[in-house]
Amino acid sequence: MRQAMQRRRGDDGASAVEFALVLPILVMLVFGIISFGIVFAQKLALANSTREAARASVVGVQAAQRTTCLGLASQIRSTATTISMSGANINVSVYYKADPTVSGNGTLVCSGSTGTSAGTPSMSNPTKTPCIPPSSVTDPSNAQLIVTTTYNSSLVIPLAVVAPTFTIDGTGAYRCEYSS
Repeated sequence: MRQAMQRRRGDDGASAVEFALVLPILVMLVFGIISFGIVFAQKLALANSTREAARASVVGVQAAQRTTCLGLASQIRSTATTISMSGANINVSVYYKADPTVSGNGTLVCSGSTGTSAGTPSMSNPTKTPCIPPSSVTDPSNAQLIVTTTYNSSLVIPLAVVAPTFTIDGTGAYRCEYSS
């Protein structure tokens, strides 16, 4: 009996040592799962805001109501917000595709960034209305507006040596609706 008690006393700190060895791995695993959830939420917010901005750009009944490239970037910036993503530093590219049966994105109309959190969006051709057909297009009846966005997201995992980064993207493609 005495030997059993002495052996038990010798194992008193073993569970604390085991817990100390397993705790860093457990913390990294839990925060990794949380971080991937955050990146997934960012991906959903970016994709939804891209589709929403593309749709808003094609449904203007009159030409004056159609969104310009700068307005499109501003709309993406204001709607692409979620955990750890403020809508800033999103790269935006807008394409006009005259024939949807041809592969590829079409002709680049404008591109740029939604800007920093304190700045304004910067776009090439900011006043261009993306869904107005270029003069070279003879039949714009099936034309599409394609908006693509990219954002660099990084994971925050405690105790990790390197914080991995992911490029997430969103795409919105809609048929241009014309009305005089």
